[in-house]
Amino acid sequence: MLGTTDEHMVIDRISPGSEGLIGYSSAELLGQPIVNFVPEANVTDLLEAFEEASSSDDGASRAVAVAVKDGNAVSCEVVVVALVPAPSSAFAFIPEGSQLLPTTATAQQRFVQQLGGVLSEPAAAQVGADLLGTDRLTPRELDIVTLLVSGDRVRSIAQRLFLSQSTVRSHLSVIFNKFGVRSQSELLDLLRARYRDSTDRDRS
Repeated sequence: MLGTTDEHMVIDRISPGSEGLIGYSSAELLGQPIVNFVPEANVTDLLEAFEEASSSDDGASRAVAVAVKDGNAVSCEVVVVALVPAPSSAFAFIPEGSQLLPTTATAQQRFVQQLGGVLSEPAAAQVGADLLGTDRLTPRELDIVTLLVSGDRVRSIAQRLFLSQSTVRSHLSVIFNKFGVRSQSELLDLLRARYRDSTDRDRS
């Protein structure tokens, strides 16, 4: 489960797969403090991860549990990386037992690994594009790009963001100019190439 929080640790973006992990839909998670979704015993660990990430280029991680809607909890590793502008952050809750990079890998490398997992599939996350060099985009442009990555196209993006299709196309024209591409497919190819480059650098 991937997402981002604002300066108040309120969830402002979340990946579509949250319901499968903890039973809460994206709509139920958005606008809520992230601390609401960990058991009280893990709140301190979560806050420490966010605090450490805010002062580290490598991010931070902690073992925590995530509260499930039915009242149970799922053991996870939370990985947090700071975004620009501070103090917004990106986070990933990685269920215990998932395939992870070695423990020597940085938290940011672990987060990018999770992001890469969704970028390589149609059901990609709505977050993390900052790590791919898209920090020049406005929040609305970033929403549109990350929905594109997740497999949505103009009509469904317009419906999900409550915009007209012509408005989405206008935003896309600006986005294409910023990246020097001419189409949605070229943009997606570029983002995936940047992801591959980032993981290649991490391995070297």
